Amino acid sequence: MNIPVIEKIKRLPKHSEESLRDAFSVLMSVEDRKSVDHYVKWVRAEAKQIRSADIYELIKQTYFYAGSTALTIF
Repeated sequence: MNIPVIEKIKRLPKHSEESLRDAFSVLMSVEDRKSVDHYVKWVRAEAKQIRSADIYELIKQTYFYAGSTALTIF
């Protein structure tokens, strides 16, 4: 599934904490979790490139998302 809002954020020349938080927020509102997995991984990868104390909270949330998705499979 292609999410137009996220695709627009991906096309930004430079990603900020705010744009990545917005992207993650949009992804958490999507019902179909399987379709957003690769976007969450993209948010995590981009967030790891930003060096700030606040961005680590977003990275942690992406890992929690991955863990909660894995639990719903079983």
